[in-house]
Amino acid sequence: MAGFKGAILRALGAFTGNGNSGQGDSVESSLDLAHTDLDSMIANLAVVDGLHDVPTKNTADNNQMRDVVGNKTDDQDGDSLWAHSHIMLEHVHTPSKVFPKMRDGVAVPSGAAWVLGAETAIIGGDQNLDNTATQNPSGTVSRIAMTAHGYTVGDFINLNGMDDIDGTWEILFIVGVDSFDIDAGTYTQQTPPGDATEIVRSVIPEDFDIHHVSVEALDDNTVYELVLYDDGTEIGRVRFTKNANLDAIMNMPMQTPIISAESVITAKLASATGSSSATITLFYHVYTL
Repeated sequence: MAGFKGAILRALGAFTGNGNSGQGDSVESSLDLAHTDLDSMIANLAVVDGLHDVPTKNTADNNQMRDVVGNKTDDQDGDSLWAHSHIMLEHVHTPSKVFPKMRDGVAVPSGAAWVLGAETAIIGGDQNLDNTATQNPSGTVSRIAMTAHGYTVGDFINLNGMDDIDGTWEILFIVGVDSFDIDAGTYTQQTPPGDATEIVRSVIPEDFDIHHVSVEALDDNTVYELVLYDDGTEIGRVRFTKNANLDAIMNMPMQTPIISAESVITAKLASATGSSSATITLFYHVYTL
């Protein structure tokens, strides 16, 4: 821009000082005005030029229209127009999933009449491994023993307290009902103590939200109220009824905020009669970008 400004001023100087006498003050005044106008014009050009640049991903800036429009990589963590468009697209069109998958739902107990019962882990509950040494069937694969784990191929687990293989891993192979394989990129034989010093959680590895609660079993003819929590914060609540004419074994719509990957989701249940139980599964979808 400095070179552009200098060229313009030199051209004006040559044009206004072309041998005419008695016009020095007028020429200087014209050049001063041109100088001021050019500064303003160059500042405006810089703004316009900035509008052609793409902002950084999920920028928090709110200074120019580009910050409002956004970047094509903006995702559910952003607040630009593109980010909101991404959220709506993912919310409506990504495939639905269920949790838990290919196994029984989770039974949630109620308390006394219209009192929420014990908090029950639905996603990410802590469990412990067997007191059995890991095996190495091939490469860097670790075969881990866990009695009646209930996992299926493609599930994700988070390990904590297992040294070299701590982290979140996809289950690659199921060996009977009591062991499974993961590949953490390295293998060192370890023997979990089988107590609370090592924890395994079944998790969802991407951001997600919940669309429905599948009510699969109810033990009393009464009115139920189910509450879901993310790390102790309520994220959704639904009500359903079982009576002589309506068994309430159905999919209940639910709206939740976007939930962070690997969150622990728990549930509490209340009922009109008290001491009831509901078995549930969650329908959800993930945000893939």
